[in-house]
Amino acid sequence: DFPILDEAGNFLGFISRRRLLNSRRKQVILVDHNEKNQAVDGVEEAEVLEIIDHHRLSSIETMGPVFFRNQPVGCTATIVYQMYQEEGVEVEPVIASLLCSAIISDTLMLDERSARKLAEIAGIDIEKLALEMFNAGSNLKGKTAEEICFLDFKQFTVNDINFGVGQISSMSAEELREIKTEVSAYLEQARKTQGLDMIFFMLTNIVAES
Repeated sequence: DFPILDEAGNFLGFISRRRLLNSRRKQVILVDHNEKNQAVDGVEEAEVLEIIDHHRLSSIETMGPVFFRNQPVGCTATIVYQMYQEEGVEVEPVIASLLCSAIISDTLMLDERSARKLAEIAGIDIEKLALEMFNAGSNLKGKTAEEICFLDFKQFTVNDINFGVGQISSMSAEELREIKTEVSAYLEQARKTQGLDMIFFMLTNIVAES
């Protein structure tokens, strides 16, 4: 048996060699990403069973062959809904509302056919839901430049170049101008803090679709 200590050096108990040898890897399914730097910490030690995504292919490695589903659609929730249909599984109203909300949030209704079918299952008014979601997402008063910058932020690596991309959506052109001024002054600090070569921040005007 081996003693186990916490970070402060306090004794917690023992673990046997048999337990170490028989330990099983965590089993995970990657959804809406396939890049290591976007996955949970320690994913390289886990057994990846499946990957379901709609982003570009990256460099994540698996222990063996996996089920990999990658489609050029606006939202991974659209793929999940397709999988329900293919397996003949009924989508429960709560799940349907969550999938519909994900599509609205991720695509601004780009995957409209799937979103409307899910809204029908959930018994919700899709236009009303979208308006409420966008209004809620536009309320950024009181948030710091750092909080706004990392609300929707992902890191990527291409040809040894590490870069980050953030995005914010708003229904107010005036609010976007204010955010631009606030976040622009913070971006260089964010780039250094995150150890990035480049950083990009996108401002999306929902009303003007620009």
